[in-house]
Amino acid sequence: MYFKFLIKLILLCTFFSCGDNGIFGNVNDGEGERREFVDKRIANCTLDTTQFEYILEKDLSGPINCLHNQLSFYMDLAEKADTSISADNVSYAQLKQLINNKYPQFVDLLPDFKFYIELINYGVGNKRNDLLVKTDLSILKDFLLMFNTQAIKIFKILEDYPSDYRISVSKHEKKKAELLNALELIALKAKNSKGENISISNVLNRNRSNNSSFSLNRVLTYFLSEDHSEMLENILKFNFLKRMFLGGDDDALTRREFRTLAENKIIPGLNMFYDFYRFKNIDFNDKTLKTAYQTLYRHSEQFRNQLLYRGSDVKYYFTLDHVYSFLRTFGNNLFGLNMDSIKIEKYDWEIARIKEIYLGNTSRNFTYGDMSQMINFLQDILKIGITFPDLYKKNEDRLSKGTKLVESEIVNNLRRNDFSYYQDFRRILMKYRYFKGEKALPVFGDNYARSLGGIINIAQLERAITPLINFYEKKYPCTEFAHKDIHGHRNSKNDGNYYIRASYRCASEDYQGTIAVSQLAIVLKEFIGILSDVGVMMKGDEEGGASNVALMSDLFHYTSNGDGIIQIEEITEFLMNLIYAVDIKSNISRIVAHPSVGCKVVDTIKAGDTRYPLAIRGAGKRYDAKCVRKNFFELFKKPLGTKQGKYFDYFTKFKSYYDDIVRDQAALSRFQMVLEKFTRPCSQDNMPFSEADILAVMAGMFAIESTIAKFDQNKNNIIDVAEADKQTYAHFKPSLKKLNSILEKSDYYTKQTFWYVLKHRKVPSTKAITDLTRLTWPWAKKVPADRTTFAAVLIALNGQGDLANIEDTNCINYCYGINRAYVPTANKCRGRLPLKEKKLSCNAWADDKVLGDIGRNDCDLPSKYAWDVEKIPETDTSKCVCN
Repeated sequence: MYFKFLIKLILLCTFFSCGDNGIFGNVNDGEGERREFVDKRIANCTLDTTQFEYILEKDLSGPINCLHNQLSFYMDLAEKADTSISADNVSYAQLKQLINNKYPQFVDLLPDFKFYIELINYGVGNKRNDLLVKTDLSILKDFLLMFNTQAIKIFKILEDYPSDYRISVSKHEKKKAELLNALELIALKAKNSKGENISISNVLNRNRSNNSSFSLNRVLTYFLSEDHSEMLENILKFNFLKRMFLGGDDDALTRREFRTLAENKIIPGLNMFYDFYRFKNIDFNDKTLKTAYQTLYRHSEQFRNQLLYRGSDVKYYFTLDHVYSFLRTFGNNLFGLNMDSIKIEKYDWEIARIKEIYLGNTSRNFTYGDMSQMINFLQDILKIGITFPDLYKKNEDRLSKGTKLVESEIVNNLRRNDFSYYQDFRRILMKYRYFKGEKALPVFGDNYARSLGGIINIAQLERAITPLINFYEKKYPCTEFAHKDIHGHRNSKNDGNYYIRASYRCASEDYQGTIAVSQLAIVLKEFIGILSDVGVMMKGDEEGGASNVALMSDLFHYTSNGDGIIQIEEITEFLMNLIYAVDIKSNISRIVAHPSVGCKVVDTIKAGDTRYPLAIRGAGKRYDAKCVRKNFFELFKKPLGTKQGKYFDYFTKFKSYYDDIVRDQAALSRFQMVLEKFTRPCSQDNMPFSEADILAVMAGMFAIESTIAKFDQNKNNIIDVAEADKQTYAHFKPSLKKLNSILEKSDYYTKQTFWYVLKHRKVPSTKAITDLTRLTWPWAKKVPADRTTFAAVLIALNGQGDLANIEDTNCINYCYGINRAYVPTANKCRGRLPLKEKKLSCNAWADDKVLGDIGRNDCDLPSKYAWDVEKIPETDTSKCVCN
């Protein structure tokens, strides 16, 4: 709807306009008054000027001919009344004097005469703005008849399709050709029955020296009916586009600018916009993906070289305020963004930071240089979609078999391809396993279910986040103990120092497109407002969130290598899993937690609800935990959507595991609760679920399935002892060594600790490790690992890190005087029960048969269930390093 209205705006402004003295007098003379042309003496027809509001929508040949006859009639009338006047050339002054003196009954028509005379003379460029020439009337009539016919064709093609309608690429191109042919006729090639060129270009070129202008606002006010008044106000928020594409003032449009529009910009512009307008309806598949990206790349070139204005008189195109105003009005219709709820202005600092990361400056103004950089970055991403299809086709026979490719295996290249794209293509095939493509989700199974679209998406996401990683690598080197100038408040550029916990620091910075936990914590701290509002993370959880993301990325994905540094592939897979979960969030919530499946809303936490801690305000609806848990695994039996299959179709290895474990309800409950504790910031028995919690649990499923597939070499759906003894241990070894100084020095005890963790699903205490440096561990028996084991391992590793972080935080507080009083965090739950609830239920957690041996310091757990010690030890401040 809005796209069609934009086209209508362009066409109306192009073909119905007024001169320096305008439809309503001088363009600076205020709003003017619209009049309805109702003639009291008719020349063979009745003219209703309101019909011209529909010139783009229905046949107006009758009104157009009537307009011509009316104006000719009054010119002839003037000649008959005054022999000194020629019917071929009548000035407005002559008509006005004639009517005032001899035909006072037509006085109320004078404003309309003035309008039509100036309308004609603006178009044809006559030097005398008040002179009506009969030959101009003939051209105007022929042009309007032609324009009316072609405009109807254009708007017929622009009719809305149903949202799920699909059109083939060839049919789309055919329709677009019809659209552009009609527009080209109007702009450049139209002729009347006499063979005269009546196109916009020719009409505007009749007098090139006339460069009069008109007010966009006033023309639209005249030609739009009253019921479009609100639309008129909204559509004028597009006005910055005029300066962006044609230069000059954003409201006044000159004849010279019109000629530029008609001859050079309107056709490539509509070509580009129509492709974007139909993009969601075009049935692109693997065979036509290259065509899609080539089209987008071509349009990016057109946008920069043909559409953008390059004149020095325009210092910048638009500001952030223009963007905010535009998105508030059109965000939902064009981009699916509810700007009333988002309130994008409150992210002003974050948006400026993003501009700094990707464009190198924080100016609120967007210049040609900014736009050119954006286009360069876009083209780099689009080239992936152009290059990868050829590489995929060249290797399709091997890739379609679904087997693993090894580093030594040759991947066929195409000589004409840029080598860097070939390297990325080959690396992605080697590093990644799960590719979504046209499916609703990747298939988490034994085979490598590759898809061209999925490979392209991964490569594009890598390119998109690389500038962000490089920015934080250089701005905040992770060798420093304290990071300075960390953003924390709206419109604040300096929030003082941010002290990094010891467990978050790294020894050195490689500047190789990697990010350390400390740097990731800063990213989350700077963008926590946005992350919190979209339901991905709660405020106050930036540091814990960074730790969780680091552990997930570095240990629990197919691309993970366990080296303690987050590589581009690891963070990309983490983000892809998050995107997958967000894509199906509404479907999951409807099946798992909606009132229609029996789950009641326990409470709703609004952004301004001061009864709750600041960290969770705005969490929204929260659902009964027991109901959500009852429905969660039932979800996998349900369809994702039309023709998308069931969830189990995408979790084929998990289905086999589920079929075995579903007969053991205690085991199934244990897996579910461990999965929650693996993913949710607070996961007590009756802690309500927000939609973000449900999304997190599903993302945890992706991570678990990726980990099982990574180490399950013999495809028996479990990590056997032999598999665990080699690849799995090597993977977790760096993380285990960080748990204790004894393990840092001994590979033997590190491996013994590994088997202890797999068997007991928790990390041994320091005392136990110390005692066992002198003894043999009889209980460190080698055992296989399943899904519950891996979830428990992550909980155990993260829990041990939490314990270290408590001591480290206390040291920071002690050294820097932030808070010298030691306050344990074990009882500071980051989630909250509904206000009517008295206390948490800990029965399930206290039951050793279910979860009693799984400890993590994230909720109101009694300390004996949080650690393998009786209580959280006091911090010895004498050991704090206050450097």
